[in-house]
Amino acid sequence: MDEEVKKTRDLRGLKLKTDQQIRYLNDKATLTEEEIYTVTKDFFSSLLDLDYQFSHEELLDELGKTYIDAQLKKQIEEFIHNIGRIEYNSAISFEQDQLRQFLGTVQEVSDKLIAEETKQNSKGFSLFSKKQEKSLGELIEEVQAEPRLEKAKALYQEALRKYNELSQKDQQLYFDRLQEAYQHLKSSLS
Repeated sequence: MDEEVKKTRDLRGLKLKTDQQIRYLNDKATLTEEEIYTVTKDFFSSLLDLDYQFSHEELLDELGKTYIDAQLKKQIEEFIHNIGRIEYNSAISFEQDQLRQFLGTVQEVSDKLIAEETKQNSKGFSLFSKKQEKSLGELIEEVQAEPRLEKAKALYQEALRKYNELSQKDQQLYFDRLQEAYQHLKSSLS
């Protein structure tokens, strides 16, 4: 099965599972902190392919390694800090309206992340790239660090291919760094 199709199916399955959990919780008269905590942990564990019990600090570290839009990343980080308060302080009790707000945030964040990841997967990228698939930023750094000219050229070509597949907005984020890599290659030829 094509890897892109598999990723898309996995994301659809995660979306269905998360939506189902949230609908179930929304239908309940009373929510608990533990239920919000569990649905959040289940979602991020599946999305980031984490097969261990992670703390909210570890989750923040994992998110720091991603290519999520800065505004969305900030929203997620604030939310995770609140979830962290649940994780470490069982004495904290949130009001039902706050818990429902948290649940709404889980829904919003999951919808945005899955939609963006699906979009990036269709371009051959991932917000949550693992080391075997190098990010554009990693490729650019390798171009500049590679002492062998032929290898550096190949890395630059791969970086350029990834760059050309980005939206114009995303290209702006990498343009200067890609130019520096090009200048580095050019100076190596002299």
